[in-house]
Amino acid sequence: MSILTQKLGAWKTVRALIHNSDGLNIIKAGGFDTERTVRIVLKKSAEHLTSQELIEIARMAEQAHSAVRITYGSWRVLIDIPEASHRLITETLKTMGHSYDVLSLEAHEPSTFVLKEGMREREGIKDMKPHFKTIGEIRITNKLSATEDSSAYSVAIKLLSISFQGLPVLDCSDKVVGKVTEMDLLKGLKAGRNLKQIRVREIMAPPPPVIGTDTTVEEAVEIMDANHLLRLPVVTGGRFIGNITRHDLLRAWLGCWVDHDYAQVIG
Repeated sequence: MSILTQKLGAWKTVRALIHNSDGLNIIKAGGFDTERTVRIVLKKSAEHLTSQELIEIARMAEQAHSAVRITYGSWRVLIDIPEASHRLITETLKTMGHSYDVLSLEAHEPSTFVLKEGMREREGIKDMKPHFKTIGEIRITNKLSATEDSSAYSVAIKLLSISFQGLPVLDCSDKVVGKVTEMDLLKGLKAGRNLKQIRVREIMAPPPPVIGTDTTVEEAVEIMDANHLLRLPVVTGGRFIGNITRHDLLRAWLGCWVDHDYAQVIG
């Protein structure tokens, strides 16, 4: 592990993430259909690849919506490729001088590292304008919400487990009709309410401002700042599609990637 860390440490455009799952889980997390995915392994191990080669492979895979992993112990470089990108990836690898074999998706291949392209240096840019212009260009990773009939207790436990401060409340048509925060839950407890016996509609606060996919990153920052909010619900056609947080806006402004999703309606 130290060898690969040293190789990547000098390159700010690539990050190596500790990962403990197999390739199938990574494919599912990325929204890939396992029946339409091809897994290949490079014949040259990560130990024998240069830093620049690892960077090029990571960038190529990112652009083709593929996952690059380094297996534990043997340092094998695995690439899980959507069927639609298979030809592009394999031809690019050949152009780069890499040979490979095709592997079965059923084989258990525990990995230590997942390679992703990270934030690029923005040298020479003086005004630091947002890397992404609109909310629609951002990968929305937080799709957590509650319904009016959700258990207040279930919401409290979920917020504690993920260290979030609140989430939007939806009606049966996925319209944002309120929000429930840690403070709303605390006020209920202070008033002697049993969270296991009440529904979110009984303690929720009025709905926050909502934004659309065509809202600019700068406009979203202004709305958050003016209303002292930590997050904003995003809607399309009046229906909730996810939350944008201050973290997301900072990431969008600087052009960083993220690889964890939170997608759940709390019951």
